[in-house]
Amino acid sequence: FGLPKLDSPGYREDLSLGASSLLDIGSYTLSSILNLFPNKEITIINYKKIPKAPKLIDFEGRVELNIDESIDCNLEWAYNRSYRNEIDVWGDKGSLYTEKVFSKESSYKPSIIVKDLKGKKSKIEVEPANHFHLMLESFVESVHKEDKLNYQREQIINLMELIHTLRGSVPKNL
Repeated sequence: FGLPKLDSPGYREDLSLGASSLLDIGSYTLSSILNLFPNKEITIINYKKIPKAPKLIDFEGRVELNIDESIDCNLEWAYNRSYRNEIDVWGDKGSLYTEKVFSKESSYKPSIIVKDLKGKKSKIEVEPANHFHLMLESFVESVHKEDKLNYQREQIINLMELIHTLRGSVPKNL
């Protein structure tokens, strides 16, 4: 996930407001892994944050994860780069790719490009959806269904524990 240099970066370049590409756009990539592989063991193989002087804000980061000792994941995020908002999955049975994963216009009609082992492409069209509306629906469902609430709570805790581990601190009261 990458964002170009913004004319008014606001909190993204203000340490007193929590400036951190990990906390901002890196959390989207980490959350996607937790949602793609729920209840799986995640091991951090390598993590690199790149702070930039003079403010020492982590403007970019990379992490290599292993899921259940069998799936390798490489995630990257950065400020002040060309815009990237995509997932590319490459496996031993084929690959898939899609754009505008983390944010999109509600009218955007996504597609998933699937490639078989020999690189033959097929395309899966997905209906447009307003991601803010879907998040609110999920919240309402969580309020009314205890199992959904518990799942959401567990996902949030897992994400925060992963972020805390990457930042080099121990989670407290999670």
